[in-house]
Amino acid sequence: MPQIGAPLPLFLTQNRQAPLQPPSTFDGRFISSANTGLNYLGVDPASLTPTGSTTYSTPGQTITGKAFTGQVTLSADNITLQGNSIGGGGANTFALIVTGNNCTIEGNLFLPTGGNTFYIAMSAQGAGLTFHRNDISRCENGITMDSGSPANITIRENYMHSLTGPDCDCIEVYGGSNILIVNNRFDQSDSAEIIEMHHAGKLDAPSGTALSTAKRLAARRGNKPFTHRKPEKVTLEGTRGGEEGGIAVHSVRLPGFVADQEVIFGLPGQTLTIAHRTTSREAYVPGVLLAIHRVVAEARFYRGLDQLLGLTLG
Repeated sequence: MPQIGAPLPLFLTQNRQAPLQPPSTFDGRFISSANTGLNYLGVDPASLTPTGSTTYSTPGQTITGKAFTGQVTLSADNITLQGNSIGGGGANTFALIVTGNNCTIEGNLFLPTGGNTFYIAMSAQGAGLTFHRNDISRCENGITMDSGSPANITIRENYMHSLTGPDCDCIEVYGGSNILIVNNRFDQSDSAEIIEMHHAGKLDAPSGTALSTAKRLAARRGNKPFTHRKPEKVTLEGTRGGEEGGIAVHSVRLPGFVADQEVIFGLPGQTLTIAHRTTSREAYVPGVLLAIHRVVAEARFYRGLDQLLGLTLG
């Protein structure tokens, strides 16, 4: 038996495999907001120049450093749209329409402003187009091969997530030829709901814990918000719950409950539920005693037991 602190035997130190690294050629599993959109090019959103709806009709020009608040149209050939944010949005809106040929759309952030959505983020109507490393969210349809039978289109390493609407499609192809779709990531893991259940005598709804949970979950998502799925037809108002940060929050008030909470995350074919249930108020006593001892020890404000337990997130 080797002594504690002794060198490891040779058979434990030789022939070790190096840690796995992402492949030099990206595949879609490694695509995220961190390496697409403005982050792909290292563009600071604060450095962008606010710009309204614009049509670009000069062949060969490069458009960069803009924060668009309306529709962008590329109507000439060989235009490069790179390192911009495209906002705005609203009912039946298109963020970008490309009718020119041989245009490149790379490293742009497609994110509607003010809680809006896009109907279509990008409408491809020209030939020889390249869509590369764009971050696309909060639209019903991501990239659409539209009228005009576009040809020789490359859609590579884009990140499409948090789509919303009654009939979402990341990519739609209605015609054309030689369309290459490779190494993109389509991520719809953006749905979460909270159910909190308390005794019948609780006066407020939702509970402060549920509301705080929703706010903190939404804050951690940054520019990838949750999507509250809304029904096309509502037969009883309120049955989809309240909404905070794109998260549905439901309250139950019944005798027999003390204080329970479930956070449910949904993916196609599966759900993940994180639940906390209490059967007696004695569950709160250790936390109350800890708080009493801590708050009299130093003059400061605490919000939540997580701070007392050193559980704050980095």
